[in-house]
Amino acid sequence: MPTVTWENISSNLQINGNKIRRSLDTGDYWPGANIVETIDKATGFVEFKITPPVDPAAMTTIVGVNKNGRVAANDEYDFSFYFTDDEVFAYENGDLGAYIGIPYVNGATFRLKMVSGDVEYQVKNPGDTDYSTFVTSSLHADPNACYTINVTIRINGDGLHILAMS
Repeated sequence: MPTVTWENISSNLQINGNKIRRSLDTGDYWPGANIVETIDKATGFVEFKITPPVDPAAMTTIVGVNKNGRVAANDEYDFSFYFTDDEVFAYENGDLGAYIGIPYVNGATFRLKMVSGDVEYQVKNPGDTDYSTFVTSSLHADPNACYTINVTIRINGDGLHILAMS
């Protein structure tokens, strides 16, 4: 995969190619960045892996999309993964909603998949041969919009690696 282009990078985040991590424990409470490349017409995906968190029980990381561009706060994500307290949730429009969380498994790969406005949250655990969908959103993405991929990392030392986009 080609290197993604990051922008709007909080001062306490560090970028190394397709990897981003929190490097300082000062400044922004919800530090983030976004990727210049977008998911057009609500059809595409982003695949990523969380780098081994310092403390999975204390991890607070959000990865997702917003059709209005960069997010400045955690409640501005339209569709996203929310990693917290050893669990993974679908987080939409500033709310965890009624979706059931799944346990976070170290080494798992995640995919936010959009097809003509339908949104799926997928996971591939170590040893699995393919992704499985753990949530299909009850909401629909705007099929005419371009979605910006955003990342928020709250705990010093935590981070992630973008593996693929389309």
